[in-house]
Amino acid sequence: MILQLIPRAILALVFLTLPVSARTVEVMPDTLVDALAQAQPGDVLDLLPGDYPALHITRGGTDTAPITLRAADRGDRPVFNEALIDGAANLKLDGLVFDLVSGPLADRASFRIEGAAEIGLTDMLFDGAERPVQGGGNEYWGLGLVVEDTRGLRLTNSEFRNMERGLIVARVSDALIQGNLFHSMRSDGMNFAQVEDIRIIENHLRDFARSEASDDHPDMIQFWTRGTDEPSRQIVIRDNILNAGGGYWTQSIFMRNEMVDTGQAGARMFYRDVVIEGNVVINAHLHGISVGAVNGLTIRRNTVVRTAFAEGAEHNPGLWTPQIRVSELAKDVLILGNVAHKVPDATWHEDWVVVGNTLVQDILPGQEDHFDRVFNSAHPTRAARVEDFVARPGGVLDGSEVGAPYLVALAKTLDLEAPEDAVSIPHELAGTIRFVPEDGVILADGGAGNPPLEHLVGGPVIHVGNTVNPLVLSRAMTAPLYDASGFQLRLRVASDDNYRGAGEIIRLHQALKVWADGRGVINVEVHTDGGRTIRMQGPATRLFRGDPVEFSVTYAGPDGLLRLLDADGVVLKEVTMTGQLPARNAWGLSFGNPFGTHDSFAGRVEAFELTANGNDFSEIAPTQFRYRP
Repeated sequence: MILQLIPRAILALVFLTLPVSARTVEVMPDTLVDALAQAQPGDVLDLLPGDYPALHITRGGTDTAPITLRAADRGDRPVFNEALIDGAANLKLDGLVFDLVSGPLADRASFRIEGAAEIGLTDMLFDGAERPVQGGGNEYWGLGLVVEDTRGLRLTNSEFRNMERGLIVARVSDALIQGNLFHSMRSDGMNFAQVEDIRIIENHLRDFARSEASDDHPDMIQFWTRGTDEPSRQIVIRDNILNAGGGYWTQSIFMRNEMVDTGQAGARMFYRDVVIEGNVVINAHLHGISVGAVNGLTIRRNTVVRTAFAEGAEHNPGLWTPQIRVSELAKDVLILGNVAHKVPDATWHEDWVVVGNTLVQDILPGQEDHFDRVFNSAHPTRAARVEDFVARPGGVLDGSEVGAPYLVALAKTLDLEAPEDAVSIPHELAGTIRFVPEDGVILADGGAGNPPLEHLVGGPVIHVGNTVNPLVLSRAMTAPLYDASGFQLRLRVASDDNYRGAGEIIRLHQALKVWADGRGVINVEVHTDGGRTIRMQGPATRLFRGDPVEFSVTYAGPDGLLRLLDADGVVLKEVTMTGQLPARNAWGLSFGNPFGTHDSFAGRVEAFELTANGNDFSEIAPTQFRYRP
């Protein structure tokens, strides 16, 4: 009887707002259209296996009762060749396959979301197509998913593969892109323009399938402002893995601000509030993490490293080495705790903080920051694996909280033992530079897993003299001498002149110099990292009387003796020395004076070998050479 006391209008409102009982409906390809037309908020449409007609959805459920389309059988999923979600809200897609079909009439953007709200996609497969290439062969084609003018997007645990570009997002707010796999892309993985509140988290982008015949400019994650009215803002790119793997190089995280760069806009179009943290970037292009004009940027605890396996054919290490780069126009910048080849310089920016970063390199073997000593198993001649870049036990990153947290956590799950020291790895040229007269070539340690570095001499001797083109080794070949706390230099030299041929035999500028004066006296000068200069002279020799002279110069540091020895190991001169040679600089080892500022020795180097870094030179064995005072 109480119901009789309630006004009819209120009673009607109560019944209208009661939740409708959600249904689970089995759907086949030929019943899809009717099922969508009859679907009510909260309904779950279980799609049976099969090839379905074009999916066109214009309405969805409610905030609390979305409509869900899901695969009834994850082992045999429903397949769509075309899909459009147009203006719908509160919709979930789960476990479907969007399989692009190529052809002269096919739409490369066959899967689209436009003007929608609160759309969720999980456990999806976006599979691209191939198209023929002029001249023969095929290349990947098509776009995975295009999302425009949408609020509320959740794309999780899905796979994009075998296509031109994976995900394109424009004029979208409140989006979560998490846990997805992108691979075998011909060009880009993800593109974003004019977006707000975007979270790109825990995705894996790897092994892109570049087409060298195309004009593609590939990026794994790219933002742009070209053709937009508002800048992207509130962006988080966190804990992703970007690995070139077995593919060709790409740019990794690239956020150019074209509108500002080209002078079409000013501060109003700066990106706003960008956080890039915890990512692992393993690639072979300059743009590892590159951010254009931005107001509010944090780049924190990323690992950005090179894989030589993916580099281009051109000999250009600078181009093929990923860096962290930020526009000079950027404001309010924090770059903290990253592992990278290079980070920006904050010198001229009062509102930039760049601290706590660890720089690494793979060019100069034997150095503390070289991959051989920093990472567990980075290898230049195979496809990069993520586990290769966990910290090497005993290396500079071991036990630190620098770089991507994923790699720190991964190291704890691996049974790692300290590998053999980078200077004692079992290959003949470890820490060594050697002239091989019979081959007319100078060889040097290329680092673990690398072939030897080479400098062609073109004959059985190294000619030294006052020439405009002295023989100068590259910095990479000179690497064993940088920071050396011990070394052994062995030489046999012969003069082409009388005493007027006196001059420098070898020089590493501001580190080591060996020369002969007019009496044939061998002189040695060493500069230490502490700023000291140590000089040493041996006895006079018959160098300018027609006899070759053979000798060794050794240093067993960092606290020890600098010695000049004859070929039998007899010490001819020794002086105390502490410290080590200076850190790497802009010069390589030269034969003769490379600047023309002092005379070079007029003669020939008939034998040369230098071994450095980490070896015990306190006891020097006799050589096959003979020093004849």
